[in-house]
Amino acid sequence: MPLEATQAPAAQAVTPAPDPNPLLTAKTVAVTGVAGAQTTNRDSWNPNGSRASLKVEEAMREWGRYKVVFRLEDADLVLVVTEMQKDFGPAKPARLVAELKVYPGGKEPTQDTPILWSNEAVEAGGKQPSAKVAEMFKDYVRKLPRPPRAP
Repeated sequence: MPLEATQAPAAQAVTPAPDPNPLLTAKTVAVTGVAGAQTTNRDSWNPNGSRASLKVEEAMREWGRYKVVFRLEDADLVLVVTEMQKDFGPAKPARLVAELKVYPGGKEPTQDTPILWSNEAVEAGGKQPSAKVAEMFKDYVRKLPRPPRAP
């Protein structure tokens, strides 16, 4: 009786699940503020890192998506907000700008730490740019696609 060769079923390639987006999985944030360049004296529109961090913290608390913690080591995300003045041309005075960068938490970000999200806002209509850029971050996170739920 001849032996028949049998072929084992081909192994199916398993595609690993993508890493979940840390902006969606994070539960805690720490906020730090930095005062950047000041090109002119504009009273309440001068760069102020403390004011900037308070505005971003306030926006995060009101939103309730993340719990605000004070130690970078306890945070899933670190939000660094930098207020600075930028000149936008010879006919326009220096305007206050806030830049928000979001990093993975657990430690002080370095220049080698990956930036998870970044944007900036310019003062307008009497609204502090740090509050505006915090709203931009919230809008971005709200629009992120949610991973499918496990069955």
